[in-house]
Amino acid sequence: MSKRPFRPITDDVVRAGHESVGHLIRRARIRNGWTQRDLGALCGIDQAVISRLENGKQGGLSWHRFGRLVATLGGLLPPSAR
Repeated sequence: MSKRPFRPITDDVVRAGHESVGHLIRRARIRNGWTQRDLGALCGIDQAVISRLENGKQGGLSWHRFGRLVATLGGLLPPSAR
């Protein structure tokens, strides 16, 4: 098994990570048939924050709030990938 080369943690790497997670959040939300407003109402996070998360523009979300978001979505990966 080959290892991926180490990438130093730079702003670009962090931004790419935010964008990847945002993409997963959007896909899970759409898979559930919800709007951003629906998801926000269900997990207690403002729709504008969800929009910024999905677009990779929101950092600093607490683990508690992130956990609540993921739990509301039923996970970030489709059931077939779990």
